[in-house]
Amino acid sequence: MSTPTTEIADLAAASGLPDSHLIRNLNGLTWHVFRPLAEASIHTIGDLKARTDADLKLPVSCLAGLEAV
Repeated sequence: MSTPTTEIADLAAASGLPDSHLIRNLNGLTWHVFRPLAEASIHTIGDLKARTDADLKLPVSCLAGLEAV
């Protein structure tokens, strides 16, 4: 598994989805990625844009899973 190289906030911004779009509604998002986000109180694209990868303190596998979606 490779290490993510792009900030998740940048990927969220590039997605073109509105800030109010719920993370759980992203196609291809697995429970293993969604659960850590929910535990970090990240529920929308806007929540994701407001955080840096360092702030998130999520497992690399979770960050990689978000990049894949």
